[in-house]
Amino acid sequence: MKRALLAGIAAFMLPAAASARPEVAVWRLDCGRFDIKNPYGKGPATLSSGCYLIRHDGDYMLWDAGLARAFIGKPEVTDRRTISLDRSIADRLQAAHIRPEEVSVVAVSHGHFDHIGQAADFPSARLLIGDADFRAVAADPARAPLIAPWLGNGAVVTRVAGDHDVYGDGSVRMIALPGHTAGHYGLLIRRSRGAPVLLSGDLYHLNSQMKNGEVERNVTDAAVARASMQRFASIAAGSHAVVVIQHDPLDIAKLPELAGRNHR
Repeated sequence: MKRALLAGIAAFMLPAAASARPEVAVWRLDCGRFDIKNPYGKGPATLSSGCYLIRHDGDYMLWDAGLARAFIGKPEVTDRRTISLDRSIADRLQAAHIRPEEVSVVAVSHGHFDHIGQAADFPSARLLIGDADFRAVAADPARAPLIAPWLGNGAVVTRVAGDHDVYGDGSVRMIALPGHTAGHYGLLIRRSRGAPVLLSGDLYHLNSQMKNGEVERNVTDAAVARASMQRFASIAAGSHAVVVIQHDPLDIAKLPELAGRNHR
């Protein structure tokens, strides 16, 4: 079993063959924020909600779909937190001269509301989602509308089990990291320029948790999450990737923000 695990990790360290290497780039999109009064017993914290646009040659893929449009201009305020969103993903794409229908793949790290909120704005795209999370969202009346385009017969959806090579060339890989949810994923992107990028999903919310080996409180299985943390660390070290903790504001500057025509 150990040999198989090492072989699996080694596969992430190997670049795609030179003859098949595509042009790959990634940008960050602001998809909302959480102002939380005392999430970790250490005082107030602000968490970002990051989404990511990946260009693979002439194809666009969205990783995570942020908070729902309903939050725009209407923050949700409770005694514990404030959730807010300034602009939709579609508006941010259009500002960069990208039409929503140009996004052919929407992939999500997991099925929580702040990661699938605007997925349905891209109904013509293929949805990539962990099988366990697809089943959980589809069975939840509150979340099922967020993936409505992919619930009917003939829907273009890939219910992922295990690791998934999105384009079949090793450049963009969904990495199975269960524990936060049963079908939770991270994403490894091998850019044409610069180091690879490893996106965390919600394996961690803050860099301090990764540094201290802290399991997130909101997990379905702590033991499984710990195993995923070990795998994440091994892949990060082996690929020499830039690690981006998606909810940590300190990691926003690690990737360029989508703007103007910098996506071409």
